[in-house]
Amino acid sequence: MWQRDRNRIRIIRVRNLAQDRTVIAVRDLDTAPDLADMREQFPELAALWDVVRRQFWEVAG
Repeated sequence: MWQRDRNRIRIIRVRNLAQDRTVIAVRDLDTAPDLADMREQFPELAALWDVVRRQFWEVAG
């Protein structure tokens, strides 16, 4: 789950359904990491971050 915060993409929640675990979950948008931070922390999820970025640009249009 992500949310637009001005020109940033904030990651609110990431859940690994296969392992039934939450990777990250925040309540406050101000403390939510942005997409660049998440790419650095979880490079193995590059395909997911690409989808989030693509969705962002579709919405931002």
